[in-house]
Parts: sequence; C-alpha cells; structure tokens
Amino acid sequence: MQNVVAPRVVREQEGTPFSVSDALQVQDLINEHGFPFSVARVTVTGQNEPTINPYCDTTYYVLEGRGHFTIAGQEYDVEAGNLIIIPKETPYQDRGEPTLGLLAISSPRFPGNLD
Repeated sequence: MQNVVAPRVVREQEGTPFSVSDALQVQDLINEHGFPFSVARVTVTGQNEPTINPYCDTTYYVLEGRGHFTIAGQEYDVEAGNLIIIPKETPYQDRGEPTLGLLAISSPRFPGNLD
C-alpha cells in the first residue's frame, strides 16, 4: 500500500489561524485529502457556541489553561493534561476560563476550512 502523505515534520507556525467565532480560533496543522485524520491547534476564549460535529470523532488534548466542557448533557471541568473524547454527532459546548489551548485530533479528517 502506498503512502498518501510524505513523511515530514509539521511546524506550528506553518498553519494559518482562522476564527470560527468570537470565542474560537483554529489553526490546522495537518488536514489533507487522503489523510486518515486531521490535527489542529484550537484556542477557546470564553464561551463557545453549542455544536454537533456530524463528520468525525474528535479527541481534544488540553495543552494549556482551564475550562469546561458540556458533552451530551454531562458537565466536565478540564485542565492541562486532560483528554476529552467526543464521538461524532454528540452535542457539546466548551468554554475557556479565561483561555483553553487544545490539540484537536479528528478521524476521519475534519472537512473544515479546505472543503
């Protein structure tokens, strides 16, 4: 089987951040057609809008800060070092207190800003 993506190091500064809302900024690190997952740096400042991701399962790793997730009606306080798992089509909402830095890994690849 042939690799669809060449081996390489992806540096954080290579991605261009974009705002999804007033509370949410995303920086794609890897998000390519043919790649089985996507990785993004996500910053949540304040309360984000409730959402449902219809495309993929997403795992968030908390890089820095503290915050709060409501996932399918369950409340969770989160901090650096925590892992948050959100299956596809699960309602959730996140909040930075005041700012939450996350690494988002989505599988299959999140269509996001490219499609």
